[in-house]
Amino acid sequence: MRGDPVKSARLAAAFATLLLLPVETHAQSTEPAAPTNAQIETVIVTGSRPPLNAIPMHAPYTESTITPEAILNLTPSPATTVQTLLATQPSIYATTGGTNGMETDIKFRAFYDGEFGETIAGVPLNDLFNSGVTYQADNRDNVLFIPRDLDSVQIYRGVNNPAVNTYNSLGGTINYIPRQPADTMGGDIGVDGGSFNTLDYHATFNTGDLYGFKNTISFERDFSSGWLENTPDWNDNLYYAGNADIDANSQVFGYMTYNKNRGDAPQFIPQNVIGQTFNFQWPGNIYRSLNVDTNYLGILGFKSALSDVFSIEDEGYFGDNAYGRTSFSNPAYPGPYFIDDQGSGYPFWTSYMGYDGYTLFPYTGSQAYGSSTAGCAPVCAYAGTDYHFYGYNGAIYGDRAQATADLPYNKVIVGGDFNVGELHSREYWYGNATMPMVIGYNDAWDERDTRQMWSAYAQDDIHFLDDRVHITPGLKYIFAHTKDNDALGFYYSAPGADRADEHFLSPTVGASFEVIPDLDIYGSYGRNVKFPDITAFYNAVSGQNTAPIVVRPEYAQDFELGARYRWDGLQAEFNVYDERFTDIIFSSTNAAGFTQYENGGAELFKGAELQLTDDFGEVWVGSWKAYLNASYNEAVCSSPSTDDLSGVTCNPGQSLPNIPNYLLNVGLIWDYDGWHVDLQGHYVGRQQLQDYNTSLPGVAGDIAPGQLTENPDYFLVNVGVIKVIPIAWGPANALRLALHVDNLFDKHYFSSAETNTDLNNGFNPTTGNQLLDFYGLAGEPRAVFGSVSLYF
Repeated sequence: MRGDPVKSARLAAAFATLLLLPVETHAQSTEPAAPTNAQIETVIVTGSRPPLNAIPMHAPYTESTITPEAILNLTPSPATTVQTLLATQPSIYATTGGTNGMETDIKFRAFYDGEFGETIAGVPLNDLFNSGVTYQADNRDNVLFIPRDLDSVQIYRGVNNPAVNTYNSLGGTINYIPRQPADTMGGDIGVDGGSFNTLDYHATFNTGDLYGFKNTISFERDFSSGWLENTPDWNDNLYYAGNADIDANSQVFGYMTYNKNRGDAPQFIPQNVIGQTFNFQWPGNIYRSLNVDTNYLGILGFKSALSDVFSIEDEGYFGDNAYGRTSFSNPAYPGPYFIDDQGSGYPFWTSYMGYDGYTLFPYTGSQAYGSSTAGCAPVCAYAGTDYHFYGYNGAIYGDRAQATADLPYNKVIVGGDFNVGELHSREYWYGNATMPMVIGYNDAWDERDTRQMWSAYAQDDIHFLDDRVHITPGLKYIFAHTKDNDALGFYYSAPGADRADEHFLSPTVGASFEVIPDLDIYGSYGRNVKFPDITAFYNAVSGQNTAPIVVRPEYAQDFELGARYRWDGLQAEFNVYDERFTDIIFSSTNAAGFTQYENGGAELFKGAELQLTDDFGEVWVGSWKAYLNASYNEAVCSSPSTDDLSGVTCNPGQSLPNIPNYLLNVGLIWDYDGWHVDLQGHYVGRQQLQDYNTSLPGVAGDIAPGQLTENPDYFLVNVGVIKVIPIAWGPANALRLALHVDNLFDKHYFSSAETNTDLNNGFNPTTGNQLLDFYGLAGEPRAVFGSVSLYF
């Protein structure tokens, strides 16, 4: 059928854009075409159904969403995680270095993981002690949620208002909405498989309304050998959600997820070693890193409308992350390249008289190991550092409450959050995989920490002139009490404890104004804080004494200005932002010779973001939709700061590493008679390399000749084809078939990269520094996956 000529022209332009732009992405916020029957609708989307790419016209801050359909129609690749699906949004760069979420890296407006907030149903997910949500404190396979657990995602950029932001919300806040129970009894079972020996199976069951309770429970097991050699991984995920109406105005609800991941982590591989074998990883007789992570989180809450105006909500939550890594690095490996956790073949710390050069060193490793293996069996039979164990166990308990007064010209929200965390972090070395773990014998450290954090906030949404003007002032108070206890170990020749309190008052204000119908301008200002990580505490315990904690929180000020426009099915948003990050924490050495952390230096984050979505409706055959978003993000040092541990200075105007300035996503979606097709593009600009030894930008002159001096830009193209067929096979009423091809043109690219040492390179005659090689992690090559699911 022939459609509206204007829509046809816009659709043709969308086609041309997609074909010309060298990009790839997963499907963004979309809705399916009108289903031919209720069964097909259930298969395509379950849970809530927000509008296509809902751009809130009157919001005073920049917001966007990822809808249920986009999540349901993701490729089942082992490179897909709840973080990588966010990469469809402006200013979010997310990659996974290995299988099933191994070594996931994410940046938001150029801020690193731990410098922006993530929540699930409003409950904070950021680690209390080391800030991040994935890969924090080198938790390489830290997985809690998988895409099947989610209904949708809300994304708030910048500091934003206190009713939605959380701890560490400098670059923004990401709120995951858990998948909800269905109204009717039913479920699905399915299997996915394809490239890299990938095999996933899953099942979901909804009870419907069962004696007043609605429940959903799902299980998924994912296994894959991975696209990199020697990186197999399996992941088990169990998810539950339930709710019940107490009366017409009140409801109780709960969510529970349990996830266990076990797999081998990849290593950055030197450019000279990668050669033509792009998926190369060290064989197990040279290096292996076995990671086991067990995560769970439970939320129990209630909400009630006390009147037509007032409502309350409360959520209690508890969770635990138990991570352990045992790695082997062969001390006989001759080099010349760097290998993580490389063994020396002997207890290297026995040559030390004490940390920071002190002679007082009660650490007994030297006496226990002896100076040689002769005459000290059986203890010395396994002397050495061939094997390394790292453990990280963190628990959290908390409660979040909120009250809302929805008045004629104001919407007032007050609330707060309180939580308590416990951490046991430890590192041990030995010459055998089955190692003793004895404090003062073979530990580098063994610490136990506690932290309490709480916040209270008030916010008002003032709206008038027939809802054309919105002003949202807000204020949040945040407090943290932290205590660190370090046992005797190689890093702590004199063990000790220290503690500190930090607090901050965070102001925000935003405003939006509808200038003419469907044209809105908005602007906002906010200031927020990131409290010091636990590293600022345990690095103060060294030598013969405990140094006082002198660090202050890091601060970010956010300025934002934007405009939104809507015309028929077309929605557009453009904004610019400026964020000033100050009082940055870095390492230094005080007059007494202690290594400690203190504040100094500043960074500037600025950029621009564009979002376009178009629901063309019925054009030619079927229903068509398209989207495009683009962003420019820049992060530079704005004042000099020198890190004493590395001796490197970040000078004003110098770009921060591993941040692509340009990101672009584009997609075209077609729905017709149970068919759903996504054609997607994703572009990532080139990135400056980080020096592994300093964590700062590498010096170009220190990179060896013939080595890449940056992580090159790349573009990917993905396609997904889905067909839903109504059936009548016993209880089954629909069959869903899917075929996904990732990286259609088999583009070779690095998901992440850095510079590191090659002992054969020699030295830079100008700086005197050791020359460095390019090390990279290869991204997913072309991959094909098929899926079969039965719905009942």
